[in-house]
Amino acid sequence: MHASVSLPSRSRFARAVLFVVALFCAHAALSLPATAAKVMFGTREYLHKIQSLDLRGPNGEALYLGYKYSHHAFIAPYRTSDDGYILGVVGEQRYYPLSAALIERLQAQKHLPVPLPPYELSALDYLFGYLLWIILAGIGVSIIFTALGQRRRKKALPFAESGLAHHRAGNLDAAIAEYGKALEFHPKSADVLMLRGDAHKARAEFDHAISDYSKIINGDAKNASALVARGAAFEAKQLLPRAIDDYTRAIKNSKAPVAYFLRGNAYMSSGEVNSAIKDYTAAIDKNKGFAAAYQNRAIAYERMGRTDLAQADYRVAAEIASASQAGQQS
Repeated sequence: MHASVSLPSRSRFARAVLFVVALFCAHAALSLPATAAKVMFGTREYLHKIQSLDLRGPNGEALYLGYKYSHHAFIAPYRTSDDGYILGVVGEQRYYPLSAALIERLQAQKHLPVPLPPYELSALDYLFGYLLWIILAGIGVSIIFTALGQRRRKKALPFAESGLAHHRAGNLDAAIAEYGKALEFHPKSADVLMLRGDAHKARAEFDHAISDYSKIINGDAKNASALVARGAAFEAKQLLPRAIDDYTRAIKNSKAPVAYFLRGNAYMSSGEVNSAIKDYTAAIDKNKGFAAAYQNRAIAYERMGRTDLAQADYRVAAEIASASQAGQQS
């Protein structure tokens, strides 16, 4: 049973908002020219070619019909402006503006097509151009949801602490009721869900316990404690393959000795003695003082007919237990 209740300091939604903003920033930076990602102050102009022209500039340079837009930035871009058609200089980041009168004259001279080909800025151009406001909105949403989360946690904490006091005293019904009240305010609190799941499991209400542990795992698939606890509940229901699967996931995420030990027990119950011995050995390798792992490995060795190895493990288990008892008495 957990000794204390600790509620998360930030809502998952707020973290998700910040993640989406960061992801968008990265995508925009990769999608636009490299220079665009570096410019964070002032105005940056972008020239895009529409089509080639049989036209020369004042200095004989080759020209093309294009369009221009600009990003105006302060720390990050805050506005995108569509600057219209231009005559771009081929091979250079240089252009001549096209006024309505000049367009009409060049069309009359058949240097420009009639009508001019349409163009439009992409959604990404606009989004990146207003990135500063997106970032500020994301921060604002994060602050709001963090404040709401803190308010929920503050309301939930007294019920969680009351439930824990009942839990320690063995009043499981009262503990479960108080945990339920805490979860009304903070329904995704992993600590409270774990405690309520433990209380249900202690009452042999395994389906309820599995439900609570599953809520934790749905929010954090790598939560080894919840995986081990749910595995134990599955094992109590004799759903050994599902128990082994949860223990395996817990081992992958934590390498905890207890996860190896419990999976070894499940393998023993399934008759897979060799697999059980491997897991007990892994638990012992990670915790040389794991007396129960020696004890259970000895039982597994006996089933295999290896009485010599079994007796050796029994002796080690007894020595660890004796040393532990002597330490408690001193």
